[in-house]
Amino acid sequence: MSPIAKAVAPLRAAAIEHAVEMRRQWLDGFIAANPPGTNLATKWPRPHGMMPKAQYMQARNAAAFVRALFATEQCGATRRPGEPEVVVGVNQIFIERDRERTAEAMAANFDAYVSKLERKVGPCDSADIDGRDPWRGSTLTVRKADKIETWKTTQILNVSSLGKLFNQWPTRLMTCEPTATFDPDADSGAAFQPML
Repeated sequence: MSPIAKAVAPLRAAAIEHAVEMRRQWLDGFIAANPPGTNLATKWPRPHGMMPKAQYMQARNAAAFVRALFATEQCGATRRPGEPEVVVGVNQIFIERDRERTAEAMAANFDAYVSKLERKVGPCDSADIDGRDPWRGSTLTVRKADKIETWKTTQILNVSSLGKLFNQWPTRLMTCEPTATFDPDADSGAAFQPML
């Protein structure tokens, strides 16, 4: 395990726990907005073939999600279009699987972040990170053989060429200080050259 991975490792469990908690809060709000007795056929209708493709895909995904999340009354062996689909409860198995998928996705995102840092910073002797959240305002200090580098990761809002807003998390080199110090009294004969 690299020094950067060791420095960032304590934040991994907290980031996964935070992601699972945020997803749980969102699901609780969604479930509260669709109490038992809600007719999914009217509130979350299935798509029809006359929709534009993007709208069709969105409606299909939303309909599949709510039907997996909620348990509904069984009106028979088959369902006819327009037949009511009344919520009677919540599918706890789906919620547990959703938590597992959220934790796995966050772990993969965190590992990708560590990999990005390792590629960007390069090999180092030791590393230390300041901050609770690695994506929003963390400072990574690395010591290499001949210098100390400080890298900062922040969250910024950017605009695409199409006018769409999106988040980015750039990691930028803030300072690079040589580890050797210049001693003017030493008779080395060579001029001090900082490595930048």
